[in-house]
Amino acid sequence: IETGLRRFHTAYNELPRKSGKSLEAAIVVLYLTFFDGEPGAEGYCCATKREQALIVFRDAKKLVKSSDLKDRIAVQVGNMHAMATESKCEPLSADYNSMDGLNPHVVIVDELHAHKDRGVLDVLETAMGARRQPVMFQITTAGDDPVSVCGDQHAYAVQILEGTLQDESFFGCIASADPGDDWQ
Repeated sequence: IETGLRRFHTAYNELPRKSGKSLEAAIVVLYLTFFDGEPGAEGYCCATKREQALIVFRDAKKLVKSSDLKDRIAVQVGNMHAMATESKCEPLSADYNSMDGLNPHVVIVDELHAHKDRGVLDVLETAMGARRQPVMFQITTAGDDPVSVCGDQHAYAVQILEGTLQDESFFGCIASADPGDDWQ
């Protein structure tokens, strides 16, 4: 059924270090927060530590400041906003006990492999419930713990990519060598 709404609501992107994950996520958060046609959109960049969350947020700020976007988006130290759409973008730490009242349209979850539990994901997924077509955009390098939040998301993405599981709302991208591949 063609609804005209977004197909993917979760994107899991597992890429090697220094491959541009943060810049890509900055573009995604800017577009979805300020140009997706969602009134009062809230975009958040989160990670286990505020300093890590600031990496994507700072990349987004640089993109705005270095382009004509600065005419449409106001940039402050810990916030970007557009008065015309009443939209905002902010960094968040992983203190999910203080996330009440959020109404995210897009959430960037940076370094998913460093998250110790599903607390942040669960709170933010629930908070997205009032949006018509929210997006949780997860970026990470490969983790080494298969029994973790990242391990679960990796396994889920692998099942979708291999065709053993159908989920039209989940996008998975894993850029790595397969087990047994010769790295040379």
